[in-house]
Amino acid sequence: MDKGNGAKTSETLYDVLKVSNDCSDKDIRNAYVQLSKQYHPDAKGSSQDHTARFLKISEAYQTLSKPKLRREYDEILKASQNSRIIEVGKSARTIIHRPWEIKPDYDPNPGPYYGINGVRRTTNFKVAAAIIFLGIAGGIFGFFSVRQSFAINQKSLDEISAKASAHHQRIRTEVSNSTREENIRRFVERVTANQADR
Repeated sequence: MDKGNGAKTSETLYDVLKVSNDCSDKDIRNAYVQLSKQYHPDAKGSSQDHTARFLKISEAYQTLSKPKLRREYDEILKASQNSRIIEVGKSARTIIHRPWEIKPDYDPNPGPYYGINGVRRTTNFKVAAAIIFLGIAGGIFGFFSVRQSFAINQKSLDEISAKASAHHQRIRTEVSNSTREENIRRFVERVTANQADR
């Protein structure tokens, strides 16, 4: 189609199917059926131009027959009316894109990063350094934990040993402060008590 000033504009998907922008889904389906019969490669008198046209018709139908894709395409048409022209490309997927989803700080070459939501991009070197740091910190923590555990166990053993030494010392003191007869009597009483416990 040509504008009044003679400048040629590319077809929209609606132009390909020869329907208006506000047509119904039924109109789109009917137009596709009619045009596909006319331009199908197997149709009588078909040519290479007919085949190319049939592909455009199929691509247009694939987009406009799906409500979501049609809404997105309409948004692109509205946004491009005063700035650029949307052409029918090799595939409807190349036409349907979402320029409004591009972030203001978009960088086509962001460099290496891990795509975790909410985590800023960082280099592999920084990630490796963080892992090494955590490994060293974990090793130091483990070393001091084992050392502290050993010290606690050693303290407990020392306390038990001290109690045993005090007990033996008390018995030796009793023995040294008693007569031979008293020591023999205590020994006989302990032996008798042990046998009774059995």
